[in-house]
Amino acid sequence: MPYSIRSVAVRDGSSRAPDGAAVERRDYGAATILPGLVDAHTHLVAPGDGTLGDDIAKEDDDILLLQAARNARTLLHSGVTTLRENGAKGRVAFSLREGVRRQLAPGPRMVICGRPIAMTGGHMGYFGSEADGEQAVRAEVRKLLKEGADYIKIVASGGSTRTSDPNRASYTVAELVAMTDEAHRHGTLTAAHCTSADSVQNCLDAGVDIGLDAVHDILRDPDHFGLPPGGHIGARLVLEEPAKRERELLLACKRIRSALHRRLSTVGDRIQQHAVEVDVRLIDRDGRELEIDRSILQSD
Repeated sequence: MPYSIRSVAVRDGSSRAPDGAAVERRDYGAATILPGLVDAHTHLVAPGDGTLGDDIAKEDDDILLLQAARNARTLLHSGVTTLRENGAKGRVAFSLREGVRRQLAPGPRMVICGRPIAMTGGHMGYFGSEADGEQAVRAEVRKLLKEGADYIKIVASGGSTRTSDPNRASYTVAELVAMTDEAHRHGTLTAAHCTSADSVQNCLDAGVDIGLDAVHDILRDPDHFGLPPGGHIGARLVLEEPAKRERELLLACKRIRSALHRRLSTVGDRIQQHAVEVDVRLIDRDGRELEIDRSILQSD
């Protein structure tokens, strides 16, 4: 089960257990102790062998629950202590989260949407929450929140589902607004699967909080989003104590920037003239931008 380490004695002895606390000493040698990892996009009912969701959904829910429990255990043992589950069939995700909470099965902490909301015949509709029209999708949000969803996942475009088209938007802006508004009324965020330019734009217009699988569309079709020539792609890193590891962080940012430039160079001149710069900034927890040594970014 997930657990926390309250104190770790480092080699220079600068950290120690609280006075009077029982101490169990373990020497891990040259090993590295890491904080728990976070997997932000899982589908625990999937066997991980490339089986399409259409076929996964044909399985009985009890078999899928066993599959999900196995995957959750594997994730935990690989160092993942928190995961965001992005869609399962029926009540499988709800049952697994409760089972982990009761310590009936080992697994990470789970942030779940339950079932994605999809149009009739749309991507992942086979998981059990198909709905069409503003009133119906709003009612589906209420149902998922009643069941215990931590956030609402909306399928705003097609995907790998055989009856859907990943290059086309599914829900209208009005339907997206209805779902987002209902979720926000209950203090809950929305996330949308969107693999087409139109679906990304619809989600932006509707005020959807989180876009999933959307970056490829911005790179593929920058004109659609009004990115001006000479514009830049920016990313913010929000850090607890960035000053202590500035050099290492900036070197990591440099590698990311180089990789993104290589990616841009492979997708055509039209992309390159739009996304010609990748900005790097360090932001503290209060939103203040920190001064950084930009020579590190420019050095070889």
